[in-house]
Amino acid sequence: MGIATFRSVKNPAAAGIRFALLAGVLLLSDIALADLPGSVCLQPGMNVEFDECISLVNLYNLSSGDQWSDNTGWGSADVSGWVGLTVDTVGGHVLAIDLPTNGLVGILPSDLHFLTRLQTLNLSDNQLGGNIPDNLGDVPSLRNLDLSRNSFSGAIPASLGRLSALQNLQLFDNQLEGELPVELGALSNLRSFWFDGNQLSGPLPDELGDLGVLESLIGSDNAFSGPIPASIANLSQLRLLALSSNQLTGNLPACLGELSNLEALILFDNQLSGELPVAIGNLTNLDTLGLGQNLFYGELPESLVNLPLDVFFIDGNRFPFDPLDQFRNAIIPLALQAWFSGIAKTNIAFQNEYSDILFANGFEVALSRDLDVTPDCAPRRFVPRIR
Repeated sequence: MGIATFRSVKNPAAAGIRFALLAGVLLLSDIALADLPGSVCLQPGMNVEFDECISLVNLYNLSSGDQWSDNTGWGSADVSGWVGLTVDTVGGHVLAIDLPTNGLVGILPSDLHFLTRLQTLNLSDNQLGGNIPDNLGDVPSLRNLDLSRNSFSGAIPASLGRLSALQNLQLFDNQLEGELPVELGALSNLRSFWFDGNQLSGPLPDELGDLGVLESLIGSDNAFSGPIPASIANLSQLRLLALSSNQLTGNLPACLGELSNLEALILFDNQLSGELPVAIGNLTNLDTLGLGQNLFYGELPESLVNLPLDVFFIDGNRFPFDPLDQFRNAIIPLALQAWFSGIAKTNIAFQNEYSDILFANGFEVALSRDLDVTPDCAPRRFVPRIR
């Protein structure tokens, strides 16, 4: 069966003591255990470390394992035969847990940190809830963490910033709230970070600009406020930036034009304002530009002609339009008309009248285009964190 050796528990007496303690804690809960951990983890021929076996059995029991769509092999001595697991049977370690769309219902156990060699944890598209365990940040080898499409609530643990090997972090479509922890900026190997479809709020931290190899950043459909951090311009490998359907304000930082690898910039449905920076024309790999439903105004910069766009949405802003046009389409400057006609999908309709008067708390407040604040585009100076 491809198993080099069946390892039994190295110290049965010590294991029995640990089992007694763990079982005692578990029996205090109201959770009906499918099997006591010891009945599985102390059986002859068990081929993973005892502590790791206990973590797996707790995951099974706390997520209604008997009702999973597929629980083939779980409970046998050959853990490599447990569906969804990748196991190093020689070393006795679990390397991957892949159980997406498998009917897991419940919560995560608090002892997953005993899976010290775990590289992948994929529990996406299930019905797991509660908080993400804080000590999940103590799995040093974790490279891929996907908890998307569940019902996790509470804050994103700052401890996840300790996962120095992490490359992919997927937390989208949950019920997470609070601010993004600044500690996540320490994830120097992170390539994709998707946290859209939650209830996250507050400002986007400048520390996002420390994720030096990040390729995709998706934080749409939350309640983030404040400006887009200019530090994002430090992400030289970024290909996808999506922050739509938030409450972001301020101008579009001109330094985003430095993201030469960017292929999609999706910022619709915010409160971004000001004129589009000329530097946006430097994004010569951009094929999708979604800026609709904001407060942008002014003439479209002629530098847009440099963009090889397939999708161009600027609807619902305050760009100039012909008052006789019932659709209030933005006026495309003559120098851009040939370029615009070659774009496959466009929406430039329903522009609103630009006004220098803003009604705030019942009072008229005069606005000036000169008062729009452009975020500082100076490169962030790296400040070592004290741990």
